[in-house]
Amino acid sequence: MSCTEVFFGKAGCEFCARGASGVEIDDVVRRLRVPVRNSSKSRELGLAVCVQCGARKGSAVRQGIVHQVEGCSAGVHDPESQHEWVAFDFGVTGLCGSYHNDWPLDAPGPVEHALAYWGPDGDPTGLILVLEELVRLDRSPLTPAELDLLWEAPGDPLGGSPTFGGARRAWLDQLLAGLSPLALSRGASESQWAAPTACMPDGTGPAAVGHQRLTTEVLDLTSLLDGARVAREGESFVATRAAIERCARVVCPELAFRFLLHALARFDCPVSAEVYSRLERVSTAFGHGPYVVDAHRHRVE
Repeated sequence: MSCTEVFFGKAGCEFCARGASGVEIDDVVRRLRVPVRNSSKSRELGLAVCVQCGARKGSAVRQGIVHQVEGCSAGVHDPESQHEWVAFDFGVTGLCGSYHNDWPLDAPGPVEHALAYWGPDGDPTGLILVLEELVRLDRSPLTPAELDLLWEAPGDPLGGSPTFGGARRAWLDQLLAGLSPLALSRGASESQWAAPTACMPDGTGPAAVGHQRLTTEVLDLTSLLDGARVAREGESFVATRAAIERCARVVCPELAFRFLLHALARFDCPVSAEVYSRLERVSTAFGHGPYVVDAHRHRVE
C-alpha cells in the first residue's frame, strides 16, 4: 500500500470526493518530496496532496509542518527544521490576536509590542510569514475600511487592540519598517517576503492554485457570520463578512479563512459539531496544523 493510500484511502480525497474505481491513487493525489540540504537527493515529506482541491494529509500536516513551492502564506516553511509555525494561529492573524487588553503595560506603542512579541532573537520563519502577509495586504486592492475590519476580527474583544481610524495601510507600513530589520538580524533575506507570489485571483503557483480551489468553500463559510449573537458597538458583522469575502477573492482565501475563524468568535456565531468538522477539513486542506481550528473547539454547541 502506498503512502497516498494510507493518507487518503483507495477512493481518493475525502474532501472533494475525487476518486473512482479504476482510477490509480497516484492520479488522484501526489506525494511531496523536498530536497535534502547539501545534497542532490530528495526525501518524502510524509505528505500527500490532492491534485484536485489541494487538500493535504499525512504526518507533516499533523506535526504542523508545511512545505509549498512557490507558495502563498506558510510557503516558506522548511520541513528539515520541523518548526511547527502553522500548528497554531500564525502570520498577520496571530499578530493581530496578540494585542490583548493589557498589552500597553509591556510596550510603549503597538510597533514596540510587535517587536516584543517576536523577541530579539531566534528562528526567523514566523517573522517571514507575517512579513509576507503584511506585504500581500499592503499591496492589495483592499480599501482602508476593509483593512480596518480585517484587523479588528482577531482583535481584543474588550477593545484593547490599537485602532487606526482608516489609516490601516500606514500601520502596515509601520509594522513592515519595524519588523523587517528584526528578521534580517536573525538571518532572513528580504527576498523571502518582499515579492510574494500571486495568489488571487490568477496566481499560477501550486499553492496558489490549491488555495483558489478552496475559495468557494471559504466564501460559503462566511454565511456563518449571519448567525451573529453579539452586537458590537460601531461594528457590523455584515461589513466584516464583506471584507473577509473580498480578501478571499482578491488577496488569499487561506488568509481570509483565518480572519473568518476569529470573526466567528468575535460575533459569537454558533458552531455546531457539523460546522466544526467542516472548518477542520478546510483548515487541513490549507495545510494548517492541528490547533488553528482546535482553538475554537470550546465553542461547539
